Amino acid sequence: IVFDAAKEDVEDTLRDFENGYLYESRNGKQISAQQQEDLFTFHILDAFTASLDAHSAFLNPQEAHRLKMSLQKDFIGIGVEIQELGKSFIISKMMESSPAMKSGKIKVGDEIIAVNGQKVANWNLDELMQRLEGVVGSDVHLELRSDSGVIIQVVLPRAKVVISQGRVDSSFEKVPGGIIAEIALHSFYEASEGISSVQDVQNVLESLSKKGKIKGLLLDLRDNLGGYLMQAVKVAGLFIKSGVIAVSKTQDGQLHYFRDLDPLVSFSGPMVILTSNGTASAAEIVAEALKDYGIAIIVGDERTYGKGSIQMQTATENEKIPSFKVTIGRYYTVSGHSIQLEGVTADVVVPGIYYHKKMGEQYLQYPLSQDSIQPSFNDTLPDLDETMKASYKSYYLPYLQEPITKYRKWIPKLKMKSAERLAKNEEYQHFLQGLPLTEVKRVDGTKAIETLTGKEVDNVILEMQRQEALNVLKDLMQL
Repeated sequence: IVFDAAKEDVEDTLRDFENGYLYESRNGKQISAQQQEDLFTFHILDAFTASLDAHSAFLNPQEAHRLKMSLQKDFIGIGVEIQELGKSFIISKMMESSPAMKSGKIKVGDEIIAVNGQKVANWNLDELMQRLEGVVGSDVHLELRSDSGVIIQVVLPRAKVVISQGRVDSSFEKVPGGIIAEIALHSFYEASEGISSVQDVQNVLESLSKKGKIKGLLLDLRDNLGGYLMQAVKVAGLFIKSGVIAVSKTQDGQLHYFRDLDPLVSFSGPMVILTSNGTASAAEIVAEALKDYGIAIIVGDERTYGKGSIQMQTATENEKIPSFKVTIGRYYTVSGHSIQLEGVTADVVVPGIYYHKKMGEQYLQYPLSQDSIQPSFNDTLPDLDETMKASYKSYYLPYLQEPITKYRKWIPKLKMKSAERLAKNEEYQHFLQGLPLTEVKRVDGTKAIETLTGKEVDNVILEMQRQEALNVLKDLMQL
């Protein structure tokens, strides 16, 4: 049953893509002449922007919606997550304090039959989510089918819903004299009401510090695809005094410097950043900047994704319809290094689930080339006028972060100790050699060896990679 539903989902996705060129709806009917003209125009603009470089794009409403959600972490709607199973749309989660949860009439597992009197049978998931959003205070009429088959009619007001789950995850481990803190940051976002990546990370650090003195920090940026550049600058700034975090260069050659102006440091002890082939863009800025300053050791896949370009986008500007994103420049870290194409290289390589796959900027169409600029550790304030320079000389330059070497000198030792541990890990070695992973499972009271599924293997390797990153951090703390 699960396989059939998954197969149906794949077929629907491919059919939706093809219908965009056949000018047909999901039920096979021709769309209107006006819709055909709009779609034809979209295809032309999409092809044009896509040819500029790997990250410029003309966005359809669904793509713009997804981009906006990833950057802002709030939306106008009723506050439900929906899973598409075959031809059915099932409510899989309700967000805290959302209209859906407050109503008390909706349950996880309910199937959506109609929205505002229109049956959803021939819609795709993006279309459904778009219909559930709208103006704050306006009503959504839902027709639902419960698990028991009962048909329910519900009217809910739309409201601003804040996505609180999945922004930052944290944990800690007690060690002599304090704790090791672990923070997993999944993207770089900024929205209203004080919601931002830097604020979330700060809040977590303050909360964890109440569990004990933080003796070491693991910052997990695996599969963090990036987001707002300024949030990356601010997050990196939590761990240095003052200084340049990133530099952008536009097409006319002009350099713009992104600085951390706050000399206060939220944590200054041993730090490991865990990365993967899927760590990209703003996440790479944080990793490379803290590596440049000698603040953190990078552990994970051999290199990160390698996206060293900056885009302007209009998806978060509601009045801009349609939406687009276009590359406006490149960025560099304080060392003058561009991570374009080659990414951030790990100091201690601990391969993850994508290590054998061809992932990264270099495999995309029309990627930008790689270059470099002069380092900015000794910030001469070249982009500021004389009036501003006077202020910066008093309140910024005296607190510049100098590169430190006390952690990086131990990298050969850390690599050796990590390699020794991984060599003894039979499961991990099987994974690296492409051999199946197995585990003992009880079947009718007896033991049987079963091969792990692909998802189970991923979970096992992700946890092993995380544990090894913690081991590297512990080694660093001891050294």
